Amino acid sequence: MSTEWIIALAVVAALAGLAVYFKVVQRVADWWRRSRIFIKETRAELAKVTFPSREDVVATTIVVLIASFVFAIFLTLSDVVVNKAYSFVFEILGA
Repeated sequence: MSTEWIIALAVVAALAGLAVYFKVVQRVADWWRRSRIFIKETRAELAKVTFPSREDVVATTIVVLIASFVFAIFLTLSDVVVNKAYSFVFEILGA
């Protein structure tokens, strides 16, 4: 290979390297800028949040526990009824 080709390839490689370097630097700078915007917006949204009182949390917890208990009883009874129905059908069919 001639010296001119080697120099041309070196120049092209250097330009490509510079393009990649500046692209990476730009992405890092953009990441920092977007991170700061995200944190600022997050703080603004958290300032708008209202948290429930202790009484509200206790009341809703009790409702959830009662509802869970009722559904557990309902599902248990449904399971028993379905199992009895299957057993009855299998007895009739002789399986």
